[in-house]
Amino acid sequence: MSAIDKIIAKIDEQAALELQNYENTELAQINQSYEQQLAQLEQDKARQLAKQTETIEKKYKQLHNRQEVEARQAVLNEKQYYLEKLFVAASNQMSQWSKAEMTQFASDALATLSLSGKVQFIPGELSKAALDQEWLAKMNQQLPFELVYSSTTIANQAGFIVDDQGVQYNFIFENLIKDIQASMSFELANRLFG
Repeated sequence: MSAIDKIIAKIDEQAALELQNYENTELAQINQSYEQQLAQLEQDKARQLAKQTETIEKKYKQLHNRQEVEARQAVLNEKQYYLEKLFVAASNQMSQWSKAEMTQFASDALATLSLSGKVQFIPGELSKAALDQEWLAKMNQQLPFELVYSSTTIANQAGFIVDDQGVQYNFIFENLIKDIQASMSFELANRLFG
């Protein structure tokens, strides 16, 4: 083998070695880049999964809380409906009192008023038969003030109003029940549902 052939063989050998080194370096870089990208993808996937899990948990918690609130509201509405029915029934029952019950209630209510002089007595339409002028005359003998029977009535109502020069004392049953309802609903709810 000639010297030139040896030089060419040496150059070929060196070129093959450099090519092999280059290929190995490139392959290592490609592998490293691949591993980094794979690791990054797995991190992104884990982060995304954690974020989605957190979002799902948050939505579940919100849904659960909303359902609890709706359930409590439904129970509260049911209780309020029941209480409302109770008060309406009480008002209806009072409206159907006998003459004796109606006049006793009116007598007791009028006895609580600290009035003097003449005051107007306005009966509810549903109480007019029981709280008539004859009863009013008896009451005027017992009270320190004089009741003047009004020519008007309160339509579709039971009970009465006493009007002392524009100051009205309202004993209409529906209004009395509403006043009691406003002041005692919480206490009644605690007793009934408590």
